[in-house]
Amino acid sequence: TYEQKIVGVLRIDLNGARLKERLDELKLDGMGEFYITDREGKVLVSEEDKDVGHSLKNEMWFKKYKSGLSPNGHFTVESDGAKWLGVYHEFQSTDWVLIGRIPLTRILQGVNQARNETMSIGALSLVIAMILIIMISAGVTRPLSRLQESMKQVELGNFDAAVPYSSRDEIGFLGLSFNKMTREIKRLIAKIYETELIKKDAEIKALQSQINPHFLYNTLSTLDSLVALHGDARIGLISRGLGEMFRYSISGSGFATVDDEINHVKLYLSIQQVRYEDRLNFSIEVEPGLGEVPMPKLLLQPIVENAVKHGIERKLGQGFISIRVNTGDDNLIQILVEDDGAGMDDSEWKRIQNKLKEKDTEEQQAGERRSSMGLQNISQRIQLLYGEQFKLHITSIKGEGTKVGIILPQINKGDEQGD
Repeated sequence: TYEQKIVGVLRIDLNGARLKERLDELKLDGMGEFYITDREGKVLVSEEDKDVGHSLKNEMWFKKYKSGLSPNGHFTVESDGAKWLGVYHEFQSTDWVLIGRIPLTRILQGVNQARNETMSIGALSLVIAMILIIMISAGVTRPLSRLQESMKQVELGNFDAAVPYSSRDEIGFLGLSFNKMTREIKRLIAKIYETELIKKDAEIKALQSQINPHFLYNTLSTLDSLVALHGDARIGLISRGLGEMFRYSISGSGFATVDDEINHVKLYLSIQQVRYEDRLNFSIEVEPGLGEVPMPKLLLQPIVENAVKHGIERKLGQGFISIRVNTGDDNLIQILVEDDGAGMDDSEWKRIQNKLKEKDTEEQQAGERRSSMGLQNISQRIQLLYGEQFKLHITSIKGEGTKVGIILPQINKGDEQGD
């Protein structure tokens, strides 16, 4: 048979004190109440012995439990004028139920406190963030505002405006670059202004050098002598030559073609041939194709004048001046003025070379020979127009003559750097 007979009973005794301790531990800070009951609400275990045997089935919070569908869970209920959170758990092997309630306000106290603390921390963080944003924004906008103000000053022509900077970030680098830019602009403006002044001064001196009293005095003396001899055809030649030379000298442009400059030199030498007669001869060679190339005006005549005055005039017997214009390396223009006159010794040649490296000032002009002044003027004009790499070169041997060489870049007609 599969029927079993009861052969004995197992009895388990529980320590009531231990159960009470466990129920007490379920409370929240000593608040709330917990019971072990049967499914009908009869209290089996309670912290208070007097509650044992009482029934909870009429209690609202026990009825909430009975309306539940799951063997364990929680619920909220209003009872005794307060809100409670109820919890329960059914023991499956018995008809016992662990049930209890805790004041809802006590449970939410921690949540409310956490909420308040979170809100306080959030508000404080927001304030700190706003302060940091304002500080960072000010750290960015203040330098930019100063930079903007300095830029306005530069627009008004104040190139002394500078942006104070101390940071090493992008804005500090921007301020540093702006200050460098204003200093460079100021330097360039000063350089351009100085260059223009020197250029104008050089051009004026170049014109003045053409009308030098010595040349005019000798020319007029020659005319006077010829007139005393009852007239001479050479008077017309000299007069026409002077007129053409002065007209060329006072024309407005600072540049002329190679042909125009050579023609001006020819007029000068023709007049000097009348004075020196057979003592002066010259030749001029211009490479085909270079006649229309622009070059600085009044560049050759002072050199030729020096060749006549300090070379041919000091020489006994006949003298010869050669002028050659041709194309050199890198398509540059080479101009060579050569005479077989008296020449210069080493000390005089070095003195002129040193003069060419100096600035032409009134103090330096006092007591100096006009030849070095003219050459110095030409050298300065060449460097102002074309740069430091283009200079005037002089070689001379005492008793054999002097060579003056000039190298100029070829520029297109219309691109001249005139007045």
